[in-house]
Amino acid sequence: MDNASDDYIAIFGHSMGCYIAYCVARLMISESDIGSRLTHLFLAGNHAPHLNLDTTHKTEFYRIDEQELKYHLIEYGGTLSGIIENKAANAFFLPIIRNDYYITETHSITTIEPLPCSISVLNGIDDALSSLDLESWKGYTTQRFEVVNFPGNHFFVQQQSELIIQYVSNTINKYKLTNWRPQ
Repeated sequence: MDNASDDYIAIFGHSMGCYIAYCVARLMISESDIGSRLTHLFLAGNHAPHLNLDTTHKTEFYRIDEQELKYHLIEYGGTLSGIIENKAANAFFLPIIRNDYYITETHSITTIEPLPCSISVLNGIDDALSSLDLESWKGYTTQRFEVVNFPGNHFFVQQQSELIIQYVSNTINKYKLTNWRPQ
């Protein structure tokens, strides 16, 4: 490889993207040439998928009617009321959002397979996730684990994008400085 930064692969996932990021990381690990370069997983705004089997985490927003879903989206934040009130936008976006909820709410795992890369769980301090929800990802790594809080709600990644980019960059640069590699 020509560039030292090519030696490092990091994945970032927010909300439903946490589950996607974990699944992609699992697939990468199964490919030794790529998986050996996976250095860090950044997960933001969701609990670990095994908690979907727990009744306290069980939600079914994908089943609620359209009006309830719109109300929920407004209360959750991150969705402009103008979009919610627009019939064409509803016809396009609500089925996508409902499917996203379906995937997130029904995806669960019974066996945790820890990854050989470090994990940072990023959190908006005004999000509804508890400290136990955030720590639920700890068993998903055999390496370093940390929870980092940022100002904001569930959509803190949009509200604090500069801080998050700085955190991600600093984290990756630490690997370059220490020449750390996953085991």
